[in-house]
Amino acid sequence: MRVQSVLERLGWRTQHSPDYTDPREQKSREMDVAATRSWKRVRKSDIQFVRLHLIVECKGIRKDTLLLAQTESPDALDGLYNHWLGLDDDELRDALGNIVAAAGFDAAKVMQRFESLAYPRGRAAVMPLLVNAPPARVRASAVREAQRDAESSLIRKATLQLFSALHGTIAEERDAALRELRDELLLRRRGVDDRPGYAVDRLQAAASTVLLFHPIVVVDTQLVAMDADGELSVVEWAR
Repeated sequence: MRVQSVLERLGWRTQHSPDYTDPREQKSREMDVAATRSWKRVRKSDIQFVRLHLIVECKGIRKDTLLLAQTESPDALDGLYNHWLGLDDDELRDALGNIVAAAGFDAAKVMQRFESLAYPRGRAAVMPLLVNAPPARVRASAVREAQRDAESSLIRKATLQLFSALHGTIAEERDAALRELRDELLLRRRGVDDRPGYAVDRLQAAASTVLLFHPIVVVDTQLVAMDADGELSVVEWAR
């Protein structure tokens, strides 16, 4: 609850213990905290939206100090995980094409036009929205918990849970966007919105939003980084 309260004070919209479906095991699970914020980018021809999701797992390790093996990579950049309906992905394109065809449009013509709008001059239209995560002062190649081996590591468990929640959330957001697109095309005004341009416009609107995802593990213990010379330092956070 402390993590949720801090995020709310900082202006994030939060959920405590929201459900998601584990994409590997197809089981309903809970993540600890989810938070979102949205921004928009206004251009002459359209408006683009970006929604940043924080996916947070919290672990109580009060009695243990976490020892991080610090690695030197000062120029490393970490792109946030992302999802966009315009992604050049065969499975996603097939899903979009099937929705367009099922609604009675010429799927080949619509998808060709959508492709040209999503990738003008061969570059994704949303590229400026695909930002990197905040730079990390400390990067770690390994973590060690006192009195715990790799199999019983709470950090390892939290990381596995975190990426299950990440991939489950991405899948649910994608499926929700596809359902909304399908409903818009099927429920259109027949005889008025039957032109291919209408389907292209709906596809472009659906692809105007980029979803960014930042997974975070929060622990209530001290983090100590050890550099290549064996020097120790207490750090606030690390990647």
